[in-house]
Amino acid sequence: MRRKCILRISTTFMVLILFSPVLRALPLTRTLYIAPPDFIDFSVSVDYLFAARQITRERFAACTGLWNGASIAVSFDVLGMGVIGREKPGDSSFELIASINPLTSDRVRTAFYCSILLPTGPDAYIREDYRAAAFGRNEISVGPLMAFDFRNDLAGFLNFIYTFREGESGGFYSGFRIDPSESGTYRSLLGLNPFCCDSFMYYKKMSDDYVTLASAAVYSGLFPLVTFLEMRSSLTVAVSGGGDVPDAARSGVNPFIAGAGLKYFIVDSFFAQIYGAINPVRESGGVRWRTGLLFNLIF
Repeated sequence: MRRKCILRISTTFMVLILFSPVLRALPLTRTLYIAPPDFIDFSVSVDYLFAARQITRERFAACTGLWNGASIAVSFDVLGMGVIGREKPGDSSFELIASINPLTSDRVRTAFYCSILLPTGPDAYIREDYRAAAFGRNEISVGPLMAFDFRNDLAGFLNFIYTFREGESGGFYSGFRIDPSESGTYRSLLGLNPFCCDSFMYYKKMSDDYVTLASAAVYSGLFPLVTFLEMRSSLTVAVSGGGDVPDAARSGVNPFIAGAGLKYFIVDSFFAQIYGAINPVRESGGVRWRTGLLFNLIF
């Protein structure tokens, strides 16, 4: 009896999580997709970003499950100018998504999201031409993700993510203090004291940080064709500071961008995706519009 119960739960998990068409990758919004253990979710995408100049960004990503309810992912970007340009390394990232079971219900699911940007791309404070596609400095993004099952074929997603961003002065991780023999460790509260100038969370350093609110609606009633709509807004913490925020610190930050797209599942474990997004605000230096393709495979 116990064996059958475990098998039933495992099968349900595989159907709802591994092959769920509404949970899989979206270009502007983080879904609650969690890859099961012993599987690798591999994707290749190309995005065309149109800002002051056109940038091509190719992204290679892989994701796998840690346990039922959590997964990790890594990605690496390759950048180029124009449709076909000389390629150079972009940023890399490491991501973790973990379900928050106590807040999960039949219609609403929640998860915790954390991403660490590895600055392998062009430095936004030095290379202005790639700011729309790479930051080239350290970042940590954290926040909750939510999913809403409106119907069996219609789901919604909501993200609220805070991004700690390295400023022009550098020294991003040096603000954390863990040495118990140093008085600064206690004065800075391990680096979490917003009023200590040596702290990671010193309030003046946070002017480069930004917050992101994103939402999406995904309709799978035409499966194997899946359609989606998205909206995303990101603002620097010092939004009222105007010129106090360097242009480089606004890299990848767009007050508003909206998009739509579709996925086509060739088989349950392989799909192709196409999308387009536009920024109606069209602020100076930001992405005016973008489009892209993605191919995703589970094996």
